Amino acid sequence: MTPSRYLHAQEASRRFSNLAQTYAASLMRNDTRADALIEALHHTHLHGPWWSLVLAALSNGIESVPEAPAELRAFIATLPMEPTPQEWNIIEQGGAAVAPAGIT
Repeated sequence: MTPSRYLHAQEASRRFSNLAQTYAASLMRNDTRADALIEALHHTHLHGPWWSLVLAALSNGIESVPEAPAELRAFIATLPMEPTPQEWNIIEQGGAAVAPAGIT
């Protein structure tokens, strides 16, 4: 484990047990599609408005960005669908349920 990525490991393990270990392990995972997207945006749109491409794809759908690189299309395709209103309601109920416990 790279020390700069995970501070106070012993204390975290003592306080949070398996949760701390899961967190530490997640720091070492990679996302090959996201990595490829960043690389493509860096090389393709280094001097252009690449962030506007990403925002347009996220806000309006990838079809609204005909100049989107293949890596952006692949990345967008892996994203989960936006929750339905019913699912948002369940998420909000869950947040309200844990809020009194001080869990963030």
